[in-house]
Amino acid sequence: MASIDRTAYPRFRGTVTARELVESFTPTVDEVGWARGKTTADQTFLVLVIWLKCYQRMRYFPGLDEVPDAVAGHIRTALGLPDSVAVGVEAVRSAARYRDYVRERLGVKYDAADVRGIADTAIRAAAVTKDDPADLINVALEELLESGRELPGYTTLDRMVAKIRAEVNRDVFATVAGRITPGQRARLAELLVVDPSSRRSRFDRLKDPAKAATIGKFKVRLAHLGDGSTATTDGSQIDTWEDSLRAESHVRYGGTLPMPPTPSPLRAGRVVRPGQWRIRGVGEVLDGVFRSSSTRDSRHFAGTTRIASRTIRSARCRCSAGTHSAGSGCWTRIC
Repeated sequence: MASIDRTAYPRFRGTVTARELVESFTPTVDEVGWARGKTTADQTFLVLVIWLKCYQRMRYFPGLDEVPDAVAGHIRTALGLPDSVAVGVEAVRSAARYRDYVRERLGVKYDAADVRGIADTAIRAAAVTKDDPADLINVALEELLESGRELPGYTTLDRMVAKIRAEVNRDVFATVAGRITPGQRARLAELLVVDPSSRRSRFDRLKDPAKAATIGKFKVRLAHLGDGSTATTDGSQIDTWEDSLRAESHVRYGGTLPMPPTPSPLRAGRVVRPGQWRIRGVGEVLDGVFRSSSTRDSRHFAGTTRIASRTIRSARCRCSAGTHSAGSGCWTRIC
């Protein structure tokens, strides 16, 4: 059962404020005259006015035992009744008749089947995109309030939501299961097989959390996820993502890091893949610089840029031309 506290279902909360008592539970002169003309005893007179004000506030008739003493006492005082007049109705038929009096005055026609039909339609439409029972109850409440219907009991709405939600979810599960091929079913079944040596299944390994956000760990993570899925990740795809990450970092740091020219695919007789450039040794150093400095804070950005510039000038590069300063513009490649 969904908690009523997580829904918008109207109810009496802990303490009723003095302002709420005056604004919502003070009967008018016309209402007092109407109620007095419908009853003869003080007790039924008090009950009729209590239900009238409660329905105006909550759009349903709460149990008399649910009405706070503060509300009953305020209405009793407003009607000029003594404290000895209790809140209660002896006969069930009398209680039903008094509720009909209130509906007649407010122009409300109670039809349980109509109310359930409106709520059913609203819940089924929302259950396709919503799964939380509290959200589905709120959708039904909104539709009923907009249509001017009397609200059913909370347990009625909760049972409707549980039943309709199960039916909609069952249809969704059946649709998904119908789209899975026999080969995919076999692969899904393999995910649950436990390795005797590691005592872990492939499904359990897929839930391992990702490590530090570095290019190397990113490649390992892609390979890890690709091991349990139908998709494959080749080297060219990883290189494309790596280039986009470098370009994004270049823009993020205000263009202070020089972007390298596009080199020739041949270097020292070795065939290299496009997108695999960097200053040898500088990338790791800069990564530590930017991780240790708060580059998002404008007060530290200038200092971080100076550190990065000194790092580039001090780094050494090793290529076919020998060992020299990386700041001279030589960009080596990694195969």
